[in-house]
Amino acid sequence: MKRLCTFVIALTIGATTFVAAQEKSIELSAAQIQANRKVIIKTVVAPTSDQEAAFWQTYWEYRGHIAQLSDRVIALIKQYEESYEAMDDETAQTMVDEVLAIDTRRANIRREYVKKFQKILTLKQVVRWYQIENRLDAMARVEMAASIPFAR
Repeated sequence: MKRLCTFVIALTIGATTFVAAQEKSIELSAAQIQANRKVIIKTVVAPTSDQEAAFWQTYWEYRGHIAQLSDRVIALIKQYEESYEAMDDETAQTMVDEVLAIDTRRANIRREYVKKFQKILTLKQVVRWYQIENRLDAMARVEMAASIPFAR
């Protein structure tokens, strides 16, 4: 019995450490993407000196909105992990509704900012911005999704 208790405690500590390491890894990878984002965006979009001030102000405003959505996704992943075994239908429905609300909000924000960027950049630059943002965000979402447990 004592060995079983010791094993369960060790397993719990190990699992907690593993989850914490995964969260830290997600944060690190997201931080790495964020740290390189400006360089990547600047290289791909190539705003002119006349466009630069307005572009970066609008861009960081946009990123602020997207960061809020990412925070909601991370909170939802944590809620899913915590309620995984004992999830009831009401919780499951609430979580699905939240995912759909986040996706809808993300699409609406992008639509809004495409219009703003069209006032600052050429259409070719807007397309480049949109494509690279999609790619960088997809990389960040893959990192987050890697921590979601699969159905058992």
